[in-house]
Amino acid sequence: MHVTEPRAVATGSYQAPGINQDSSRSVCKSPPGSGCYRSRFCNLLLSTVSILVVLISAVYAQPKRESGTRTIPSPRSVLGFNPGDDRTIADWKQITDYFGRLDKASDRVAVQTIGTSTLGRTMIAAFISAPENIRSLEKYKAIQGRLADPRRIASDVERDQLVRDGKTVVVISCSIHSTEIVASQMEMQLAYNLASASDPDTLSILRNTILILIPSPNPDGVDIVANWYRKTLGTPNEGREPPELYHHYAGHDDNRDWFMLDLKETKAITHLFWQEWFPEIVYDIHQQGSNGSRFFVPPFYDPPNPHIAPLLLREVGLIGHKMAADVTAAGFKGILTNALYDTWWHGGFRTAPYFHNSIGILTEASSARIMTPSNVTREQLARSSTRGMRSAMEATTNFPDPWPGGAWHPRDIMQMVIRQGMGFAVAGLFVGALVASALARVVSSVLVAVSPTDPLVYSLAGVFTIIITLIAAAIPAHRALRVDPMEALRFE
Repeated sequence: MHVTEPRAVATGSYQAPGINQDSSRSVCKSPPGSGCYRSRFCNLLLSTVSILVVLISAVYAQPKRESGTRTIPSPRSVLGFNPGDDRTIADWKQITDYFGRLDKASDRVAVQTIGTSTLGRTMIAAFISAPENIRSLEKYKAIQGRLADPRRIASDVERDQLVRDGKTVVVISCSIHSTEIVASQMEMQLAYNLASASDPDTLSILRNTILILIPSPNPDGVDIVANWYRKTLGTPNEGREPPELYHHYAGHDDNRDWFMLDLKETKAITHLFWQEWFPEIVYDIHQQGSNGSRFFVPPFYDPPNPHIAPLLLREVGLIGHKMAADVTAAGFKGILTNALYDTWWHGGFRTAPYFHNSIGILTEASSARIMTPSNVTREQLARSSTRGMRSAMEATTNFPDPWPGGAWHPRDIMQMVIRQGMGFAVAGLFVGALVASALARVVSSVLVAVSPTDPLVYSLAGVFTIIITLIAAAIPAHRALRVDPMEALRFE
């Protein structure tokens, strides 16, 4: 199938031979102090992570309990502390144990093993969605696979039906760099929020989105950092990085393996992405240095990479600007866009998806000292600068509300990411709306002199719907009038 115009309906790794990936040919499914301040910042971190969660492809064989009929265990009830609390840390065994309990307790969660780490630890992904979606994961995985490869779709009609029948698949990955530890702690709270909440926004997200949540693609590193941090609590080394590589072979460069695929962890993740689920959005959560902006979100620093489809980078910018606006409106300060991080490196978690027609999102939250609070002065912020940010104390268009300095806690990071995660879920809904709009234009193209937003069309459609509804109701009502009540009671 030769694609000659932008399609906001499919994502995947297939590219027709001899076709360069550009905006006119890409096949991509369109579619994130004080105690009070610390609490708001923790919510922001959790929100960022919830956007990218996608559900696992296989539901455990045993029947699931309905969420409303069994208590969902909170992270605190299992760990003995709240994720993000100062000077606390969960190791990989605790994290996987919590997700196992959540899988058994909630019909919104399905946990699957996706591989084994370099040092032999189990790698997991948690699929989170509405119960009816969890029960049909294989169906939605098959739809994703077909939309990802235009060779498997016979016509535009078939394609459009698959878009209508499918769900937006979002991946959130935490702490590939293990000293950037807060996200691996936050994801337990994020999963609990999505598994237990009953507000309309959360339920809408669950109905329309399949979230694949990866607690960490580097479980070995989570344990290396957790063990070192516990060992050094109360000593001069508290909050310092461990004196060993947090990946057995690659260290920090475990996020540089996405073009070579040498590591077992990268092979497991890429198999999940581009041989099984073909996600629309991939969200990679990181932390940066302590003395600059509090939180970086896209758009990325210009100039853009011309080898990435312009349509994808526009969508990255749309989602990023929405994330930045939302977290700023929620009261968070120090939110930076269009600076430092660019699109010129191909071998990382959030850049490789561009070459599979997925939207890759990177966020970078300012770090604490592992799980120990730090203090950042105004003088340190004033000296901090990078490309796109002259000073961490100077308000600019891409950095409109600088953070004034003070105590910085792990929970501040966690709150930012949680809020952004929820933003990604809403982005999934936004992607669905764009697809619906595109389909409306397709329908309008077969009509004469009618636009997809024509008021007359909307009015006539409404009248037609009411007429059909009345007819549908009248037929069974007419039949009911002919039933003898006594005869009905005898059968009852």
